Amino acid sequence: MLAQYKDAVLFVFGPAEPFSASEKQQLIQFVKEGGILIIVADIDGTGSNLDVFGARIVPALLRDPGSYEKRPDFVVLKDLRGNLFRGVSSILTNCPSYLTSSHSILGIPTLEAAAYTSRQAYPDLNRNGSRDPDEESGSYPVIAAFRYSEARGKVVFIADPGIFINDIIQRNLPFVRALLDWAAQPEETSLGISAGRAVLLDLTHTGHKPEIWLWSACLTDKFLPLSLAVVIMVAWSGWSRKQKPVTRPEGRLITEMRRCAKLWRAKTRSDFSLPLLVCYRHFLRRCSRLMGVEPTAEEVLKALQNNLPKEAENAARVIATCHLLEQRVLTVDIETAEKLIKELREMETKVEAWSRR
Repeated sequence: MLAQYKDAVLFVFGPAEPFSASEKQQLIQFVKEGGILIIVADIDGTGSNLDVFGARIVPALLRDPGSYEKRPDFVVLKDLRGNLFRGVSSILTNCPSYLTSSHSILGIPTLEAAAYTSRQAYPDLNRNGSRDPDEESGSYPVIAAFRYSEARGKVVFIADPGIFINDIIQRNLPFVRALLDWAAQPEETSLGISAGRAVLLDLTHTGHKPEIWLWSACLTDKFLPLSLAVVIMVAWSGWSRKQKPVTRPEGRLITEMRRCAKLWRAKTRSDFSLPLLVCYRHFLRRCSRLMGVEPTAEEVLKALQNNLPKEAENAARVIATCHLLEQRVLTVDIETAEKLIKELREMETKVEAWSRR
């Protein structure tokens, strides 16, 4: 229950499960009474489930040819406005989305701080790795902090959980510390005593536990005693409950194969070409986005030869087979298709691992 944690800082990381009506009401009351809510949401999660606070996460990935690192979807935010970003020169993102305004039930929202892309950014709506006529270029907000006319607290939206993962967090530590310093500014208590804020983490709506760096690197000495006590209490309550193991997703390729098999009803037929072609085209789109090339077989194969030469030979064989399928020169049965889909999935996993180096 949040009622006992007034004036605390609550992080909601990558929510993967929807919030109930009761939980949303608790969050609204939490912000009304002076709490700081920081929502780090993915477009594939339930970010829009919390748009009652005046912002909505758009289900589209941004690319920014004007400000990026390695690839245009690794957008670097340099247009940082507001004291939330004090001492921060840039923020590295990983396939971010962006924010638009929505209705707030806490009164008129006022934008207190925001981080924008460059003016060359655009939403890659069809995820083909290039700008199309209907994808408008402009400066898009990825991070925004709001305060409200009918609430004492504030809400921060961050439209990219990738800011806090893997090697990217090392680059973004100045931002993480600045965020916590800004959120945990001392408040006057009812007795007139200045006190720091406790830090809470929502572990109930995400499919993974936060990284250990959050405890060690980002808790400043201003509020360490309070936050450490709360962290221990929350962690103990989570570990003491018997939770169902999280089911790992099978992967987009296998999921797509099963969906197509159900629609095509090919389990009883010898021809299983259509599901394989669907998975093959998904493989080209995914790898082209990860390697920053056009989503064609030639470009993907060339990128594999340059970056993953050990995989290029196997990829050439599978791509050649799928090309013949597209030309209707041959067909494949279900066993052959499943074998080729497995190989596509393994190559996609290796490309994704390469892209994160």
